[in-house]
Amino acid sequence: MRCLELLPIATNTLFGRDSELSAMVDLLDPTKSGQKGMVLYGMPGSGKTQLALQYVERHHKLFTSIFWITASSPETASSSFSEAAALISSAWPIKDLPSPYQEHDDRQRVVSRLRSTLYQNWLLVIDSADDIHGRNFTNYVPICQHGSIIVTSTRKEAADIFRMENQEIGSLDPYNGQQLLLARLHSMRTATSSMLPLPPSTEGMN
Repeated sequence: MRCLELLPIATNTLFGRDSELSAMVDLLDPTKSGQKGMVLYGMPGSGKTQLALQYVERHHKLFTSIFWITASSPETASSSFSEAAALISSAWPIKDLPSPYQEHDDRQRVVSRLRSTLYQNWLLVIDSADDIHGRNFTNYVPICQHGSIIVTSTRKEAADIFRMENQEIGSLDPYNGQQLLLARLHSMRTATSSMLPLPPSTEGMN
């Protein structure tokens, strides 16, 4: 089972993040023992979410299931966990250990399922965990010795709260920054051209 329906849309304008992706591949390798986790932190707009999406797109076959939690607000997180719980109810393999949680809190249902499953090569992405002092994000994470977790945040301290390795997503070097700018300008021109009205037809005017 691969629960990919919850993923945001990735762009095709990721440049200059090869070293960061390589570090993620090494650290989150599901064949390694124990629970693996990495916090991607940096300024808003630095590309943390897109980097996480690129990792998922390139390496999703390594994982038995993938869940994306948009944690930018309590409402978006609740909605993401509800969607994840619905996918688990409809698509999770029947031949698995029973979940010890039988109540109706979707967050706890998802966390419990990931904690107790036999299908331990799962990936959980917690995106936009920025309000680290106002909310308890640690209860989003199953306490167990398996699974891989990516957290994106604007706060470096998130690594201490989640007790994970961290990777700063900083500014691009001049070359890759230029490539990103050119790609965005091209996208803007393409979008503008598609909105221009067609010239009036000359058919039947002669």
